[in-house]
Amino acid sequence: MTDLILCPGFVAAAQFGTRHVLVLYDFSPSTRTTDLERIFEKFGDHGVAIRWVNDTSALAVFRTPSAGNFILTAISNYIRV
Repeated sequence: MTDLILCPGFVAAAQFGTRHVLVLYDFSPSTRTTDLERIFEKFGDHGVAIRWVNDTSALAVFRTPSAGNFILTAISNYIRV
């Protein structure tokens, strides 16, 4: 899954704006929720929820903006950001 791309999200959220959401896209349509969750479990429990947009894009929603920023920084070593 090295073809996965992340970018800051564009989803409205009352408390944090969009700073706690990452957009995941450009992956195979056969990718499953568990495949995406496996990427984030390497970085500890930051409370990620995967929400699908379509077959090749999803949102990774974190509990807080700091968790989203931590993951974005950490995961950029593994996949294209």
